[in-house]
Amino acid sequence: MKNNTSVYDQFFYQGINIIRGDNGTGKSTIMDLIYYGLGAELSEWTAEPLSCDKVFLEVSCNTGIYTLSREIEQTGKSPMLICEGDYLSSTKTENQWLKYLNRRSDERHSYSQQLFDMMNLPQHKNNDSANLTIHQILRLMYLDQITAPTKILRYDTNYDNANIRQAIGEYLLGLDDLDIHELRQQLIELERDFSKIEGELKAIYKLLSKGQQDFTADKLHAEILAVESEIYQSLQKKEEIRFKTKKELDDMQKEQAKLILMEINKCTEKLENLHVQSSFLSNEIIDSTLFLQSIDYRIKSLLESKITNESLGSLNFKYCPACLTKIETIRQDDICGLCKSPKNEDSTKKSYLHMLNELNFQKRESEKILQSNKNLLDEIKTKIPELENLLSMSKLNYKDYLQSNSAMESQIAEISNRIGFLESKHQNLKERLEFFANIEALIKEKQQLVVKISEVKDALAAKKEKTKNRLLEVCSQLETTTMNIVKMDLGFEKDFENPEEFEFSFPRDTMWLNGKSKFSASSMVLLKNSFRLATLVESTKDINYRFPRFLLIDNIEDKGMMPSRSHNFQNIMVEMCEELENPYQLIYTTSMISPKLEGGNYCRGIFYKKGTHTLELNKI
Repeated sequence: MKNNTSVYDQFFYQGINIIRGDNGTGKSTIMDLIYYGLGAELSEWTAEPLSCDKVFLEVSCNTGIYTLSREIEQTGKSPMLICEGDYLSSTKTENQWLKYLNRRSDERHSYSQQLFDMMNLPQHKNNDSANLTIHQILRLMYLDQITAPTKILRYDTNYDNANIRQAIGEYLLGLDDLDIHELRQQLIELERDFSKIEGELKAIYKLLSKGQQDFTADKLHAEILAVESEIYQSLQKKEEIRFKTKKELDDMQKEQAKLILMEINKCTEKLENLHVQSSFLSNEIIDSTLFLQSIDYRIKSLLESKITNESLGSLNFKYCPACLTKIETIRQDDICGLCKSPKNEDSTKKSYLHMLNELNFQKRESEKILQSNKNLLDEIKTKIPELENLLSMSKLNYKDYLQSNSAMESQIAEISNRIGFLESKHQNLKERLEFFANIEALIKEKQQLVVKISEVKDALAAKKEKTKNRLLEVCSQLETTTMNIVKMDLGFEKDFENPEEFEFSFPRDTMWLNGKSKFSASSMVLLKNSFRLATLVESTKDINYRFPRFLLIDNIEDKGMMPSRSHNFQNIMVEMCEELENPYQLIYTTSMISPKLEGGNYCRGIFYKKGTHTLELNKI
């Protein structure tokens, strides 16, 4: 519709419907509009349909006749209006139209859910992101010209992955009990959460030294209690000093000054040793890294040498590569063709294997040493700041003793400095406790996810086991029917004449005939269409299929299809469909209709000549 005027109005009957016309007359436009009107998301429009306002479709479903309406938007995600009854009656009433969004809301479910209900198709009972939508199942019902002929499903740039493709196939062929797709979605979410937590923990561990990684909340709690106890004792000691005699304080000051000086010397010596160790380990790490690089290069060179040896061993030189003198040819496998020395291939292979094993052993041992040195260096880098803080505090205390006017002042100053240090340490330990508590929470959550993932995998395996027989039965029948169709081709592809096996995979979006997944472009089109026709045929025979028995084919002459080959396939489609007993609808387009079908009961509308268009926009 454009400006409330119909620019294309055609009745499509149950069974076969053919739209014919020259290339460029808008046959694909009609197929895209049907595809979009049924609920697909379509954003790649040509100018003609995009200039229109709305598309209306009258559809017959399991529960009755309905009229669907969607505004044509560039995004392809416009809502759908649904009215119960045929198109003519829907134009006479306005208040019976119900509006549905492409995603469900709190007030109303999506148009996908409504269409599934109208077709009496079961639905997954989980969230929108995991549900199959009408857009997804239409991907198996529409063969367009843009999608590569090697692909089973219509291309989708927004919602396509192996899991979704598998769910589409299993759902429409009736291979699952609806729980399998939901379990797969749960597994994906659980594994995503697991990977996220594992990544966070790896990043944390990378920042921590080996010694810090061994900390636990219990250890930190114990250390905090010890620091709190020392702070309490220092405060008590500070109070006791006020009641000491001058002589006692002087003696204590001298003894404390001596202890502080010893502590300063001790810390200085430790710091010097740690800096020496740090420098040594840094050099060792650099040397080990370079040594490992050299081992990798030697392993690579050894493997290249082995390949070269094997290649040259099979060559017979006619002239000496050094002086170009003709070489006497001796055709013996155990004699070198160049120097005539005896060859022992077993001994050569053993030598290569021995050297490779030796290099790999050196690499493993060097990697262990490298990692050990890195861990030691991390521990040292953690200890150095702690010792530097302790040394600074001790020097400050010693300075206070030297500058103090009285023994009491120096004693109190020393204890106050110690209390300040302990309080700072206490705060640091509390922050670390919170940090490690978060780590332990992540570890606990990771462990819970491992259990949940295992449970979902077990449930998924049990469900798959129950549907195994159904899977084998459906796949076998589909494969047989597809091969029977392919056999009727006119001999354009040798493998099609008497195929021995046909396989398909929805997750991989691929088909194989006699083990091959690629043929000429036109042969791939015919194989793809044969498989889709087989799906339609089998869906009318098997009540467990959920395929809506509806097919849009817009690629009959795609990829350079010869007229005779196209005519033959059209005749095959019609003959097979005419034998079907249950209701179905097939709509296909062609620019070279089979002479047997031209002008017959299956043709819809005129033959659109070059220069005309299916959309009569000149009406407006």
